[in-house]
Amino acid sequence: MALEPVDSILFLETPGKTTHTYELRRADFQKRIQQQLKKQRSLKTIPPNIA
Repeated sequence: MALEPVDSILFLETPGKTTHTYELRRADFQKRIQQQLKKQRSLKTIPPNIA
């Protein structure tokens, strides 16, 4: 993934204000992406009686 050099991502609720922030660590972000990709793959299974 292209985020290897990144340690974490900070989300600011209000731009420029650091009072309400959420930090997402790279490892957690990658795990969430993998979970979403697995969900999408499982939803795209082709039924055996498609013909």
